[in-house]
Amino acid sequence: MKKSFTLIELLMVCAIFGIFALGAFDFFISQVTLQTQTLMFQQAFNELSFSIDKMSREIRMAKKDDIEYKRQTINCISGEKVNFGTTTNGIVFRDYLNRCHEFFLQNSQIKECIGNEANHCQEINLPLTSNSTLVVQNLKFYLSGETQNDQKQPKVTILIDAKIRGKYEIPIKVQTTVSQADLDIEY
Repeated sequence: MKKSFTLIELLMVCAIFGIFALGAFDFFISQVTLQTQTLMFQQAFNELSFSIDKMSREIRMAKKDDIEYKRQTINCISGEKVNFGTTTNGIVFRDYLNRCHEFFLQNSQIKECIGNEANHCQEINLPLTSNSTLVVQNLKFYLSGETQNDQKQPKVTILIDAKIRGKYEIPIKVQTTVSQADLDIEY
């Protein structure tokens, strides 16, 4: 007599194999989702890291406003001998190349403008973050020691609230404090 499988035995094997295949497929989908989230977070982190680094370098090298530097006197901020000034959504200062420099939030992007005292955004108007992955919800600058007679070294605290754009909106909060490189002495 010849041995063979019955229909019930074949159906049971197919059902068990289907359950294992479904579990493996679910695991694969969850790993792809996790990988997508990780790559989006990494790209957003890279953009924020670049923005913070660029703003920190420029702020660290800022010069006092309304003081002769390289045989020029430029007044980027209203006030006498101040280091930084805030706008409604950003910060303004005189950079090391004697230009007016501004960082601000516009259309969920951190932007940089460079110009002269009459027009801050004349020469360069660049976004530091893209809208493809990152949505910057809030950009704040807190100043300390910005005037010359307060006996404090100028420093700026940068606060950024952002979220990753897409199906998985992950909130990101970044804060850093930058001190100006020049000593704040009265002259």
